[in-house]
Amino acid sequence: TKPGDLLLSEMQVIPNGDWCPIFKFYGNNSMRLFSKIGFSRVFGSNLESEYGVILVPLEINYGGRVFVAVTIERFADIRNLKKKFFISNYCLKYSKENFKRIRELDGAFEVTNQRWTGDGSVNFQVAKRLMVE
Repeated sequence: TKPGDLLLSEMQVIPNGDWCPIFKFYGNNSMRLFSKIGFSRVFGSNLESEYGVILVPLEINYGGRVFVAVTIERFADIRNLKKKFFISNYCLKYSKENFKRIRELDGAFEVTNQRWTGDGSVNFQVAKRLMVE
């Protein structure tokens, strides 16, 4: 990008510490199917698994806490019957404030406009590329 260019982005965020929209999104049948397809491509379609979603806290370099939403398929290793986990998807989940802060952190972009969905769980952001020395 060059100075003056606009960056348009969208990100599912954790609105006001409410994790329910995150779990609702990942509980959708399409996300479950996506996870099962990935699992089946690696292990075949005969191995049974159970879908799950976890949020893992993560401290990042600017001192803030974000979460990582991780979708998994739990299954039993047929050799020793130990539970194992297949990670089918993962995505950072910022708070509303952290998403703006991280975009502007290195001084390369300035957020010029933001909008949220009605429940506040998806952020649409316009950022302008600045001159960087």
